[in-house]
Amino acid sequence: MSRAQISEGVKKIAWSYVFIYFHFNLGTIDILPDWWGYILILKGIEVLKDDEPSIYLLKPLGMMLAVYNVLIWLVKILGISLDIPLIGIIINVLLLYFNFQLLTNIADIAKRYDCREEKKIRKLIIIRTIISAIGSAPVNWLEIEWAVYAIGISTLIIALWTGILLFCLRDSLREGIDGDLQEN
Repeated sequence: MSRAQISEGVKKIAWSYVFIYFHFNLGTIDILPDWWGYILILKGIEVLKDDEPSIYLLKPLGMMLAVYNVLIWLVKILGISLDIPLIGIIINVLLLYFNFQLLTNIADIAKRYDCREEKKIRKLIIIRTIISAIGSAPVNWLEIEWAVYAIGISTLIIALWTGILLFCLRDSLREGIDGDLQEN
């Protein structure tokens, strides 16, 4: 598999996080729906599976998360309130695992191609997992005002950090392409 293809796979996953983290609503409709982010992740997984075979193990879970998010998106459009705490807890645990493993696989790719982002991605994984676990705890965070702000600001920083790192990795992989061409 070429670095150009790997770069494209990483780019798809980088864009997926834009859809997953950032929400722009027109009325009740999120025009950057999470489900599209999961579809982009699945497309990225499809591209990267030959270079990082273990990433392909995430495909069934990614498909489930895409379907779940389509359902949530449709329910919001229809104005139906669907709050089932047990399902929320299960989804949050699955999301923790999914993102941890996906970013770990991407860090392994970065290491394989000697990209400078590898160690930063591994730090991101740890911090992201801790903040996500805290934010997913079955606590009514709305009752703790300072915690709402702290989790919100942390989530924004993590969202920006994730996107920047993945787009930088894409660029590092592309730089390797230029270096390969100059050597030949």
